[in-house]
Amino acid sequence: RRHGMRPDSLVRVFGAFETLVLLSMGVGSLLAPLLVTWVGVRGAVLVAGCLVPVALVPLWRPLAAVDVGTRASVEQLELLRVVPIFAPLPPPTLERLAQAMVEARVEAGSTVFEEGDHGDLFYVIADGKAVVESGGRRLRTLERGDFFGEIALLRDVPRTASVRAASDLRLLALDRTMFLATVTGDPASAEAAGSIVAARLPS
Repeated sequence: RRHGMRPDSLVRVFGAFETLVLLSMGVGSLLAPLLVTWVGVRGAVLVAGCLVPVALVPLWRPLAAVDVGTRASVEQLELLRVVPIFAPLPPPTLERLAQAMVEARVEAGSTVFEEGDHGDLFYVIADGKAVVESGGRRLRTLERGDFFGEIALLRDVPRTASVRAASDLRLLALDRTMFLATVTGDPASAEAAGSIVAARLPS
């Protein structure tokens, strides 16, 4: 699944950070008079400045993970905003979708799915290129920001085309239930999805 920290993990990390800050303030208030007596005011300030970074070392890895997870969510949100199906959705709904996206990687030359397969996921390309093929014909090439897989979900039919990785692909996938609930629950999104399906299906 997509990498990132769960909300309860974030609470624990920042809770520990706040506790450490309060503890450091308490210890500092107790040691300050002694430090001033031993090494003077300037020395006490230098010692305190050295102790704070050392105290934060145990939290460095969890805080770094928080930063990675946040950047991942921002990227997913930016990708969703350029998908016409999702563009009409309000920001809170887009944020929920971004959190629900699952990252998948497909090697160059491999098939994401074959024509006739059961459809259970909607895909957005985060990196790489893919080709859409049907009946041995190449229909189009997809790259970052493009999407596919919506027809089988919206029409409840097998995959209408095959999608193959033209280069190493990094995909963001959304499961059928979440996709359908979101799109069908918003009239503007449903209309956009219907237009895209009609344009992609052969007449």
